[in-house]
Amino acid sequence: MREQDISTLEGKPSPDGNGVIEIKKGIEVGHIFQLGKIYTELMKVNVLNQEGRAVDLFMGCYGIGVSRLVAAAIEQNNDDKGILWPESIAPYEVNIVAIGYTKEPKIAEAANNLSEQLQVMGYEVILDDRKDGYGTKMKDAELIGIPVNIIIGNNFLESGEVELKHRNGQSSINNITEITSIFEHFKNQ
Repeated sequence: MREQDISTLEGKPSPDGNGVIEIKKGIEVGHIFQLGKIYTELMKVNVLNQEGRAVDLFMGCYGIGVSRLVAAAIEQNNDDKGILWPESIAPYEVNIVAIGYTKEPKIAEAANNLSEQLQVMGYEVILDDRKDGYGTKMKDAELIGIPVNIIIGNNFLESGEVELKHRNGQSSINNITEITSIFEHFKNQ
């Protein structure tokens, strides 16, 4: 049926008599095909039946598309800024956004140390050590949607504080020495 024909079914009684037809968007993440005997006959694949006679097999195939699953997850989890990865399938759990990484050795050292500590704890970490500034790095962080960003910049130099910013918008300022304890708490939940 063409799309315009399908839309005319909306609200009509469903074929099974239970309710009315609703039109919803969907995405195909897997498929099943019944292939019949065509390939088993060509390949001369058979088995013995209960009477001991050779019979051709009926063949089918199925598959789940990993890239389709990723597309479905993104389609269901996004906002106007970009992707909001569910933690269970995020390519990284933590993004360390080091502002001034190439100019300020203390920021680079803190970012590297924190990255190593979190990795030892079992977290998948990406460290943004590019020369770009805060605006570019945060726009990219929101676009790719890593669940948690740790921002290390001027506040760290002044007071030892970093911002823990979740992709969902929640944010807190913490001393860098508290970060591993906070993540240890997350792991234990």
